[in-house]
Amino acid sequence: MNAVNIHLHGNSSPETVRSQGSVPSSRVPDSSPPCFVRPALVDDAQAIARIQGHALLRFDPSFSDEKSALLQERWKQTLSTRAPAGYCTFVALHAHAVAGFALVVPAPALDAVGIGEGSEIAELLIDPNFTRSGHGSRLLAAIAEHSLETTLRIWVETSDEAKIRFLSSAGFAPAGLKRALEGPSGTFLQHLWWTQVGK
Repeated sequence: MNAVNIHLHGNSSPETVRSQGSVPSSRVPDSSPPCFVRPALVDDAQAIARIQGHALLRFDPSFSDEKSALLQERWKQTLSTRAPAGYCTFVALHAHAVAGFALVVPAPALDAVGIGEGSEIAELLIDPNFTRSGHGSRLLAAIAEHSLETTLRIWVETSDEAKIRFLSSAGFAPAGLKRALEGPSGTFLQHLWWTQVGK
């Protein structure tokens, strides 16, 4: 497989990756809200837990407000301490609202498929109210720019055609590995997708 590079355009930094829009020739100011990515803060815990909780409903329809509160508290604890090396959480902002987030963790080498050590995107979730706004692409760009590793990988449900199309357009390709996750709603089959990070 020939993995392609993910890279940022312009001078955007990993801390703040702003949307790249052009001003029309009539010089009418762009009225769209500012969209950018930054590292997650403790104050983002509630929004992150809400977005993650919504996604978890597919796996566990019984996901309750009590579980949501526990998830929020866990995120508060996580974001209030210094992350270990290789771990990071980014949020995508749509104006002042958290529109999505990504959690990145270290990943070991997968010698069986020829993939070296790298970073795994453990979560890449967008609020349903902010889909198709470029937030997923901005999160991927921030991850690629921030990562000190040469490969990125992510597990994707085989039935999630939208995410598969998105990852394919971003330069990811199947790694040839799959796994099955058991949940209250049944079994969910996932395939591993990966890419090399351009530096």
